[in-house]
Amino acid sequence: MYINSIELVNYRNYEREKVEFSPGQNVIFGDNAQGKTNLLESIYLFSHGKSHRTRQDRELILFGRDFLDVKVSFFSENRHQTGRIRVFKDKKKEIRINDVPLLKSSQLLGVFKVVLFTPDDLSLVKMGPEVRRKFLDSSISMIKPNYYGVLEKYNQVVKQKAALLKKIKKREAEKAALDIWNEKQADYASRLMAYRCVFIEALSKEAKQICFDISGEDFLILYKPSFRVVDFRDFSKNKNSLFEILQREKDAEIESGSCLFGPHRDDLIFLANNLDIKHFGSQGQQKTAVLSVKIALVKIIYDVFLEYPVLLLDDITGELDKSRREYLFKKIKNMQVLITCTDKELISLSGEYKKFQVKSGKIFWED
Repeated sequence: MYINSIELVNYRNYEREKVEFSPGQNVIFGDNAQGKTNLLESIYLFSHGKSHRTRQDRELILFGRDFLDVKVSFFSENRHQTGRIRVFKDKKKEIRINDVPLLKSSQLLGVFKVVLFTPDDLSLVKMGPEVRRKFLDSSISMIKPNYYGVLEKYNQVVKQKAALLKKIKKREAEKAALDIWNEKQADYASRLMAYRCVFIEALSKEAKQICFDISGEDFLILYKPSFRVVDFRDFSKNKNSLFEILQREKDAEIESGSCLFGPHRDDLIFLANNLDIKHFGSQGQQKTAVLSVKIALVKIIYDVFLEYPVLLLDDITGELDKSRREYLFKKIKNMQVLITCTDKELISLSGEYKKFQVKSGKIFWED
């Protein structure tokens, strides 16, 4: 899988630019605040149907304009394909794949796969559980698009049940009305947990070997659900177990006015030599963990689809020391990579690669 070209109209600080990439390695360099990250963001937008930097699509539109247009030509599943996203200030965005309109952004998931690595990814280890859940949801949805549909339904149930809990607390509804919502929540929750369990097991296995190769340390990723689970893979047992907990804890949930149990409160724990690196790991261990997880995700995608995703590396040369950079560049030589940096001399890639300079919203190919 690789991206042939992208054409941007009114995207962030790009008025109109078209770039043709190498199917191998591409270095995008320039000073800060020139548009390098914006270029990678536009590719991520096409892959996921949304930006990784903002929830408001309208913020992506060039100031003073009413719309943006992103056209992509890419190769996947042994054929050339095209895609297009148009975002408007005053109406719903339009998405097309091979000239066929898509009804919603989630239909893009799995069509064009990218793995993004930025300096902000250290938050995967350092920040709260919502960051790790977002990573889980995004990654699994790329590999198993049906997961996103289950996630949407689960979130709707949690939202509606939370509204009911508040009504019951105000004596505007009966406690018995919770039964049907608890059953629905347990059903969708057990499905999500089964997906997550399979993915986390595969991710931990791959990341364990990668981390050992980099640092010689033992690395493990643990799934931490919000309630005790006997067998993650047993859908029926998980459903019944969660339903019993929800029924038993009705009063606690009514008092809090929120859903206290379920996948929306799941977390991941990263261990290096049996220590939780969020609390006890060094900066180097945390960087190695994130690097290992990202490369492991690339490997899982390849194992499932027999083609590599496109790897987007946004200004990570300053975040990784020489040994980690060398390991990363060795691992990515067989896939398409787009690397942004301020100094192209820091990028020690083997073989031929294309170089692009970004300056004030203009992209120049450097021969």
